[in-house]
Amino acid sequence: TEVASPNGTDFTSVDAGALYRYRLVEDGDLVFGYTYRRARYSRAEPVTTTLTPDEHVVLAGLEFHPMLSDARRTVLTFQAGTSLVQAPSASNVFVIGRQLRLIGDVSLLHQMGRTWLLTGAFERGTAFVEGLSAPVFTDAISISTSGFVNDRTDLLASLSYSNGVPSLVTTAPTFATTTANVRVRVLLSSRWAFTSEYLY
Repeated sequence: TEVASPNGTDFTSVDAGALYRYRLVEDGDLVFGYTYRRARYSRAEPVTTTLTPDEHVVLAGLEFHPMLSDARRTVLTFQAGTSLVQAPSASNVFVIGRQLRLIGDVSLLHQMGRTWLLTGAFERGTAFVEGLSAPVFTDAISISTSGFVNDRTDLLASLSYSNGVPSLVTTAPTFATTTANVRVRVLLSSRWAFTSEYLY
């Protein structure tokens, strides 16, 4: 992706990776994965500067998804890995520093009735954000529900909150975001549907 902001800062990011999963037991998988991310921040004023932080994400471990009820309506999943970020250090932005962090996610899924699903999740990870010259360590929680109101109408509602701090650059401010989303979809025919969505 590439973004040109009004203040003259260009932001470009690229990522690539692979994931291998092997079923060990009914409730557990062996997971190996690697993802590489790289960003480029370029600012023309007052002096042309270019920063290119990158990140190496390695997943090597177990992913568990046990059924928490005999009726198989509640499922817990979690996995963990490590993230190595390379970014400007706190003392000198022209010196590249490295930092290793444990990342992972936990989610709980519960089926309600025949068509409704309730999901809650927590994720600790990293991300690149326009305007910040280093990868951002983030913690995020979310809850969502989806299902059919009737035979022709389905509803999706979600709420999420995240906060983060730039890695290595300790003088940069922390941030927090809150997002809410509601979507209603009505089936009009076998090919057409009406969708209305609100995002905050």
